[in-house]
Amino acid sequence: MSSCKRIMYLKLEELRPLLEESKEDGFRFLQRLWDDYEQGVNCFHEQGEVLMGVYNEEGRLLAIGGINRTDQQGVGRLRRFYVTRSQRRKGTGGELLEALIAHATTSYTQLVLFTDTQIGDEFYRSKGFVKTSVASHVTHVLELK
Repeated sequence: MSSCKRIMYLKLEELRPLLEESKEDGFRFLQRLWDDYEQGVNCFHEQGEVLMGVYNEEGRLLAIGGINRTDQQGVGRLRRFYVTRSQRRKGTGGELLEALIAHATTSYTQLVLFTDTQIGDEFYRSKGFVKTSVASHVTHVLELK
């Protein structure tokens, strides 16, 4: 059984297993998450922003993702979304995404994201996102209620 919760203070020792695994997979965005967080550049603490994680019973981080404000009124951006290999296709990513979308509906009318993988595209489209080319760093959009 896992639980999804808001991360109020991100700790490197908590993130490290996902960070190392993501680097092995060729992804650098979790390193950027940590670097920006540590430097205070992006701590997901602005109005409408959130950083969330899914944890197992032992308190180990299984997945992470966040939402940042954009320059566009009413638009939030899904960022730094990563699910550990052992939890993929087991509902963990869906659990995290649902929690992030629920949070987004309180502050935004639209949620956007960028992914450059086929698996990411399929995952987000299965959750209601629509592929778009409206902006250079946006591949998918979800209209929120």
